[in-house]
Amino acid sequence: MSIIKQMKEEHIPAMARLMRNAYPGYDITVDAQKNTEKWVKRMVTSTTDEIGLGYFDEYDQLLGGIQVLQQSMNLRMEQVDVIGLGGLCVDLLHKKKRIALNLLLHAFLKGRNDGACMAILDPFNIGFYKKMGCGISVKNHQFKLKPSQISKVGDRSLVSELTEKHMPEVVEFVHEYFEKNHGMLKMEAYEVWDILKECQMTLGVWQQNKLSGIMPIRFERTAPHNIFKTNLIVEAFLWDNYETAKALMAFLNAQEDQVHQVIIFSQDNNFEFNFQNPDTGDDDTFHTRSNEMYRTGNGMMARILNVEKALAVVEVPDHESQYFPIHVYIDDPLIDELTGLWTLERVAGKISASPAKEHSQKDGSVDIANMASLVMGAVEMDSLLNYGLIEVNDNTKMRALGRVLHAAKAPVCLSRF
Repeated sequence: MSIIKQMKEEHIPAMARLMRNAYPGYDITVDAQKNTEKWVKRMVTSTTDEIGLGYFDEYDQLLGGIQVLQQSMNLRMEQVDVIGLGGLCVDLLHKKKRIALNLLLHAFLKGRNDGACMAILDPFNIGFYKKMGCGISVKNHQFKLKPSQISKVGDRSLVSELTEKHMPEVVEFVHEYFEKNHGMLKMEAYEVWDILKECQMTLGVWQQNKLSGIMPIRFERTAPHNIFKTNLIVEAFLWDNYETAKALMAFLNAQEDQVHQVIIFSQDNNFEFNFQNPDTGDDDTFHTRSNEMYRTGNGMMARILNVEKALAVVEVPDHESQYFPIHVYIDDPLIDELTGLWTLERVAGKISASPAKEHSQKDGSVDIANMASLVMGAVEMDSLLNYGLIEVNDNTKMRALGRVLHAAKAPVCLSRF
């Protein structure tokens, strides 16, 4: 009989092997294998908020595994408890046996029982995770610009290189960034270092002896044999004020003599307005009359584990109180306790959710994945209504709920699982 249990130190080699086989596109050099084992060892021997769950057969052979982290998340400017999921892997000889599904469900239920309101994960397949009740949350936009397309109006003298000795200030800056940005997970010092050590330089801007922005960068050849023609990759572009942003952009502009293109990743849905000409220069766009500005990929997805806690951070303005209570049916494909009619009331200026009383009239229906996207502010209710993805019985109340769930700014998340 199969069992899911917490992995121990003796399972490190088996889990590392599963990881390497499950993600064969990653580096398989000896050093990479050692790094994988170090990562697994940290996970299974952690005495803090990280564990590794393993799926074992009746012979105690490891067939699959997953990393589960207990983390704090900035959800609509309030700190809530969530779980982060990563490293999901299944033995190549035992695929299509619902091992991944059982590991995810076990992790979801454990997180729910431990008090987490959501699960956050980095999907390898968006469709698979949507079937698991996860909603699209963060989007990553890739901009490809000539250095000359980036503004040079900024004080480059504010920019300097950050080294390992500056790590305390960098970690402090990232923690403050977490407190100011909806969607962020609180990152431990080792997580910040894991991102920075992959880069060739980390640039920072100092204002009044305090770090006000960071920009880790690396270079890559435009082709395997091009030694002198490189692209500059901006792994993260974080800033507190626009003077800092302008200083970092002026640095990028000044790299024109050595850099073919600057590739910037941003989760800001309006980032293109920073550039007079955001055209990537690619000529294989989807329409011959369209100029490509950026390409978009998925970031983190979110999964509601506790409806009451997830909605408790949503503020209800006084002028919207007239539309409450609202009765919404939520459909969850995995967690039976979350499926059913919920009553959303306004209590102390925020949403209070509870299972609806018998004979309550349903105002609309939504699946748990789309509800997660709504709570995260990744989609507008009006869009889901227009796409026919939400069943509506009372249009006025459901559109009022959409206005309440609207988030002024897209969620941001820098964590990597």
